[in-house]
Amino acid sequence: CSSSHLPRNSVWLVHTARRDGSILEPRALAQVRLVELELTRWAAEGRDGQPHCEEWRPPLPGGLPAGEQQPCECESVDSVVNYLWPAVEEGESAENRSLVFDVRRPAGLTPTDEKCAEPHFDRNETEGVVEWLARRHRTGFFSRQLLADLGLAPPPRGLAKRDLVALRSKLTLRGMNSEDWRDLAGLLARLSQQYPLIRTYYGGGTSLLYGELMASLSHDLWLLLLACALVGGYMRLYFRCARMAALATAQLLLSFPLLYWCVCVLGG
Repeated sequence: CSSSHLPRNSVWLVHTARRDGSILEPRALAQVRLVELELTRWAAEGRDGQPHCEEWRPPLPGGLPAGEQQPCECESVDSVVNYLWPAVEEGESAENRSLVFDVRRPAGLTPTDEKCAEPHFDRNETEGVVEWLARRHRTGFFSRQLLADLGLAPPPRGLAKRDLVALRSKLTLRGMNSEDWRDLAGLLARLSQQYPLIRTYYGGGTSLLYGELMASLSHDLWLLLLACALVGGYMRLYFRCARMAALATAQLLLSFPLLYWCVCVLGG
């Protein structure tokens, strides 16, 4: 696969319910699935024909002719969602498609397909899946508080109040550059606030942190230009001196690289 030799990075997602809801409610899980589908699709599209996802070769029933290889596919986000929604395995025609539960494939069809986006299970069935995964020591998808609420683990110790009830997922990426991290940071910021039933937190090391910072600076660029124009205009009118206006504008512009260095180097 074309991306197997590229450096690997991981982005962690933490999904929680808003207000007094539960992250295990089917409608909340459906929104978690839509977030992760969009991230999987972004990683699969990549840049300049090079996907950013972790690729693998799915087995093909009956094999392939000699000298041919099964095309690589993108793995989905490593998430409990893949155990709840089946993936669609394409056949020779639309009638020959089949459903498979393979945790490496993107679960379900597309977010625009409303029938397939609707949960096909209830809260009790979801808890049954969580219990099944816990018996197989696949508890990395769940916070300790969530498992404790279901009686599958002792409550977290040393906390003054309840821990976060959340689902955890991992997105594996390859071949990312600074521009890709900036695009991903913008996408994550939008997805984290887009859905009414869930809130998504994310983290991925310094590369994603720099991407967030650059995305914020690019969004605020017009505000910076407007501030420079207002400060320069005010100084020109107040001092009636073009040099003073230019000096004030230059001081404002130079403060941004200095602040960036303080945040990234001194602040770590």
